[in-house]
Amino acid sequence: MKRIPLILLALGLITVYGCSKHESKLEDKFLPENITLATSITKSMLESDDLLTLGTKVHIIDMLNDFDGSVNGTPWTSGDNYIDDEVVYSGTTVWSFTSGKLYPWTTSGTHVFRGWLTYDAKYNNLEGLAATALFESGLNYDDGELSVPDTELNTESHQFDMLYSENVLRDMSDSPRPTGIVPIPLKHLFSALSMYIINSSVDRVKVTAVSTSGLQNRKSAVIDFSGAPDYTTLTPAQGFVLNDFSGSDTWFSTGDKYDLLTDTRNPSAMSYYIIWPQTREEMAAARINITYQIENDYELDGQTLKNHVVSLRFPEAAVMDPGYKYQYVLTFANKRVSLLMNVLPWDYNQYEWNYEESTISECTQLTIQGDVGEDYLQSGTDYAFKDGKPIVAKFGIKTPKGGEWSLELKGDTTDNIITVSPDSGTVNPDVDDGQVYITFTPDLSVTRTQDITVSLQFWVTFLNGSVKDLNSEINRDGITITLLK
Repeated sequence: MKRIPLILLALGLITVYGCSKHESKLEDKFLPENITLATSITKSMLESDDLLTLGTKVHIIDMLNDFDGSVNGTPWTSGDNYIDDEVVYSGTTVWSFTSGKLYPWTTSGTHVFRGWLTYDAKYNNLEGLAATALFESGLNYDDGELSVPDTELNTESHQFDMLYSENVLRDMSDSPRPTGIVPIPLKHLFSALSMYIINSSVDRVKVTAVSTSGLQNRKSAVIDFSGAPDYTTLTPAQGFVLNDFSGSDTWFSTGDKYDLLTDTRNPSAMSYYIIWPQTREEMAAARINITYQIENDYELDGQTLKNHVVSLRFPEAAVMDPGYKYQYVLTFANKRVSLLMNVLPWDYNQYEWNYEESTISECTQLTIQGDVGEDYLQSGTDYAFKDGKPIVAKFGIKTPKGGEWSLELKGDTTDNIITVSPDSGTVNPDVDDGQVYITFTPDLSVTRTQDITVSLQFWVTFLNGSVKDLNSEINRDGITITLLK
């Protein structure tokens, strides 16, 4: 799902050039209504600004097919551009054509509208940024295709949020004639990326080196206005991150954040940079490489801090699709670093997908407490109540600290014949070294005609709200609990 901004083509009621019906034969082929542009719907850009800034420009093409009349006395050639002009926002609801021309609706033929942003007047403190400032060799439109030239993007590139539309058709043979408002949805050509560090551990951390490898930041594209652009990957001259990492002499305390792309400690907000979309194969080959030290974590000599060197893969099957913002968060906890990915629509935080890798650690498997034959009966990994005694079990979990573990009973859970307490709790390694005791209790007041067996499904919820299966860590044997008939 993508919310997309709209530029709206609306109708004016102004007669073309003030000509009367006696001065030409246009009344047979044109309606006395002009095509004009208007918008009241905003677009979220990298700075969450919108299109409604004085001077913003969108190039509009109207390719007119199957029209059998003349334009300004010249016979029309089907497939030519009836409109090939820019519109500019000037503070009113109507976007004025920069040429000053007026374009009346025809009474026959099919209009094919398409457009793309050429001048972003909001960017760079309202100084404005033309598309050619980013695409040095310029955009080229020819025969229904817009070519975006070979362009390398990095953290020092101009941040031009390239937008384009798909084809919008109006067939003048339809009844009633479709001369009303024509919406032109605009899409993002690029993805957006942020990358930062969070220290969630109780120890101070010093990061001495960070690099990315494999992110493809040099491509070209061809937009045919009828679906996804055709991207071509080229060999970049430099990596995506150009700024030098300056955190090598800085210790990050618990709760500290660090913006890797802007080289800023504890920024008020994380920065995003445009990047070419990445395919699954490109992301699979990419890595984030990090070297760090942990306070009081020494080598064998007891004097030299240990260097931890980690090369993190991106999440399995990850991609970077155009029109989405991607947050990559390197999180330190319990002498480990994990990679979290958040995927956000460009239009603010309407919904979120999370991926967290290798963040569950220092777990101990679920074990049944007490003596077999005395406190419970056992057959393999199935444990049965004996004489109605509760069954007590124990497991350990230390990360994610502050997250929540939960237990769900599956199987025959009718009438809560078997209950468990507690069935959830906060992960806290500082209490009993992360050990958790749970008690299974049978309801002996219910008449049973068969054995009742429940299986155990453990979950863990991270601080970012993502949920992960915990069975593979603490219930690998698949323990079940049975109440005999």
